[in-house]
Amino acid sequence: MTEAAQYGPILRALGVHLTQVQLLPFARAALQATADGIAEHLVGAPVVHADESGLRVQGKLHWLHVVVSQTHTWYGIHGRRGMEAIGAHGILPRRRAVTVHDCWKPYWQLDCVHALCNAHLLRELVYAKRSEANHSPGMAAADDGFAAYSPTRSATHHAART
Repeated sequence: MTEAAQYGPILRALGVHLTQVQLLPFARAALQATADGIAEHLVGAPVVHADESGLRVQGKLHWLHVVVSQTHTWYGIHGRRGMEAIGAHGILPRRRAVTVHDCWKPYWQLDCVHALCNAHLLRELVYAKRSEANHSPGMAAADDGFAAYSPTRSATHHAART
């Protein structure tokens, strides 16, 4: 394996079975209605988390975008990673509530309440702590402080207050 995370043969076999044996296209009305319903829920949810990760589609790099609430998860694949993909998926540009994300620059272009993902921040702190050039006595205290939070705790708390 050359990628950090890969989907195995069981998922691939399920996809082949559904599309080739069951002749079930994704755009089929019932499935599309479900996907649209999930997207609409996420547009109106008080707090969502957004992220993206690279994956290969027919040997080419694409991006798996995900938007998640406490009860719904939406996945979308796009050939691009930036605002072009975010706009094409149509969920995040319509949100005004809390959107938890890493510090990826395109997210800051969204007109929503921004909350930073503590898991991503903690990962950056661990990197900085391990880097001799950035090591400082205050780094351990910051690391301990972020470890006390769950990734969505502060965003959920903020949403409950507004």
